[in-house]
Amino acid sequence: MPFEFMIPIVMFIVTGAVIITFLFFRSREREIILAKDYTAEELILLLNPGSKKKGVLVVLGILTASFGFGMLTGTIVDKLTGENDYVPFIMFIAVGVGLIVSFYVREKLNKKEGE
Repeated sequence: MPFEFMIPIVMFIVTGAVIITFLFFRSREREIILAKDYTAEELILLLNPGSKKKGVLVVLGILTASFGFGMLTGTIVDKLTGENDYVPFIMFIAVGVGLIVSFYVREKLNKKEGE
């Protein structure tokens, strides 16, 4: 009995559950923050997501670029050698290097913001 029709249904249910859970916990976090006695300036600093966004976008950009570089390098090695086994290893190594580079770039951004 084929169950291929279940894949999109389960995918939409899981995606909806993740979005609803994210929104619920975000609103609950804001309720807890507002329940405490903070001044207006402290609330703006706590609830302002713009200050965190720059680092996240840089990290995602570096990870995406390193993943693409790993796929490109793996495909080139696959075409040259005819072995498919090296492609995942090269991709994991490239993403690992991308994580290390993004860590140091984010540290540099945090250091620059602290000055």
